[in-house]
This record gives sequence, C-alpha cells and structure tokens, in this order.
Amino acid sequence: MSDRITDTIATALGRHSIERSLRIGGGERKEWWNCIECDWVSEIFEIGSVSGESLQRDHHAAVIVAALKAQRIAVVELPQDVIIPTGWGDDCLGAWPTTSETDPVSAWPGHQVVTPDDRWMPSRDARSLEAALLAAADAAEAVSGG
Repeated sequence: MSDRITDTIATALGRHSIERSLRIGGGERKEWWNCIECDWVSEIFEIGSVSGESLQRDHHAAVIVAALKAQRIAVVELPQDVIIPTGWGDDCLGAWPTTSETDPVSAWPGHQVVTPDDRWMPSRDARSLEAALLAAADAAEAVSGG
C-alpha cells in the first residue's frame, strides 16, 4: 500500500468517531449515534438494540471509501472464481473470466499476465493497464450517470 493510500485512510479515520445520544422519559428509551466530524446521524433505536461498534465500523467504511474516491484511488474487489482452462498446462497459475469463461485473463510464472487477445505483458504493465481502464470507466460512468 502506498504512502498516499495510507495517509488518506489515516486522515479519514482520525477525524470521524461517533457518540451515543439518549432520550429517556415519557415512556421512551431511545438512542442514536452521530459523528462528531460530519453530519452523519444513525436511525433512532430502542436502547441496547444496536451495537455502537457496528455502526462506527459501517460509518468508517463509508468515510474511507469516500476519501479514497475523492483522491481518485480505486477500490476493487478482485474476483474469487479462478479457473484453470483444460489443456493450458501445469504452468498456468490461474485464469479469471472477463466477459465470458472463454475469454479469460491468465497468470503465468515470471510475473507474466496474458490478456484475452493473447497479449503477454509483465505484471507491472498489467497493473498500469488496470489503472488506466478504471480511470476510463470512471470518466465514462460520470458522464453517462453510472
């Protein structure tokens, strides 16, 4: 993880923590949580019916994602489903479908990645291509509304 990513996350987390507020009386026993840094306020709950830790975790996750997006840092969930296509040999480290299982991206020894159009490239070039594709997708979605 780069220093820029670490700093972005640390700054976001350092500013946001939540406080518990209570309203007791008139037959009510309610609680809610709010962030001391921003205008986030939880729903109102019966006292003890929700964990402040889980609310803070969820709020922190949202704050981190927003801070990373504001810095144009992409958060990507990598695919879990790896396939080993029949006949590719024992050297194939795995393949991940792109648009169909007949069109995968594959990994090979020596830091090599192969694109669906059979282009071999070093893994560092694949990461640069990934970043460029994500930037282009982000720009296209911003104009098209997602």
